[in-house]
Amino acid sequence: QIDARFAAGFSVACREFSRDPQTRSLWQCLEARLLPHAIDERVEAAVAHLESQHGRSRIDATAAAAAMSLRSFQIRFLACVGLSAKAFARVLRLQATIRAIDRGVESLAQLACDTGFSDQAHATRELQQLTGLTPARLRAALRSARDDDRTVRLAAVFVRGTANNATMKSR
Repeated sequence: QIDARFAAGFSVACREFSRDPQTRSLWQCLEARLLPHAIDERVEAAVAHLESQHGRSRIDATAAAAAMSLRSFQIRFLACVGLSAKAFARVLRLQATIRAIDRGVESLAQLACDTGFSDQAHATRELQQLTGLTPARLRAALRSARDDDRTVRLAAVFVRGTANNATMKSR
């Protein structure tokens, strides 16, 4: 929903920021665009709750904690966050899982239970869908790719949610 005028101003601000990170133009551009929009405090509290639970909280319980009906909560959460509450919780669970794998946790079965998946197969499917890698290959990629381009590509896969086979083939 970026209009042409904002896109042009944002592009200029980004170029200025890349030349001089101390410039305020990027932040001023973003503030002008974002500050007029009120933050929904109940959705913000729900986001904080989901983050504190690493995505393990049930959506209906989160809606109730936000003092909203489930349907109203789903609509407002999607409008404010850009993801459904369920998708947001899924991302949080996957982030917790990836961080645990990166820390060296070995038992995926226990990790799956600890991070809110129904079982190891569920965690494996979710990880593979998101990263394009099995947990073992993800663990190996995280261990071997700390300071090279593969780390950046792996992070890009996490953000995009899909893997380019040519990009991931070397793992």
